[in-house]
Amino acid sequence: MQSLGRRKLDRPEGFMRHDWIFDVLSDLHAYAESNDLQELALKLKETLAMARWEVALADGEEFPVPPRLSRPAH
Repeated sequence: MQSLGRRKLDRPEGFMRHDWIFDVLSDLHAYAESNDLQELALKLKETLAMARWEVALADGEEFPVPPRLSRPAH
């Protein structure tokens, strides 16, 4: 399989790292959980998994495991 996206070492100087998005999504997930927002917490958990997967693809990881998504919210 051919590499998708840029490899980490090929990023131009000043290219913003993706790590910050994981922190933001994790904080939002913690907020949703601590405020009994169960559906939102579930979707944020899925969003975090999707973000990790897409960043892995963009960083050139050849076989990242795609996230498992839950049922749609009611």
